[in-house]
Amino acid sequence: RLCYDSADRRFYIKDMSLYGTSVNGEVVPPSLEDRDGQRVDRNIEAALPDGAEIDLAGAVKIRFQSMVPR
Repeated sequence: RLCYDSADRRFYIKDMSLYGTSVNGEVVPPSLEDRDGQRVDRNIEAALPDGAEIDLAGAVKIRFQSMVPR
């Protein structure tokens, strides 16, 4: 999930997947975990750099470029 925080003018990424997400080769910590058979959202987000390559499950690559001036 990609989110924009207008207060700090930054984008954030949240890994809601089962197979992992990375940004510029760095693993994004998973936000979901199993607790007693239930999937629980720990609400973990990571800041996205203004330019990034997002890798989804090693199967899809997305090039991200923020156009928001700082």
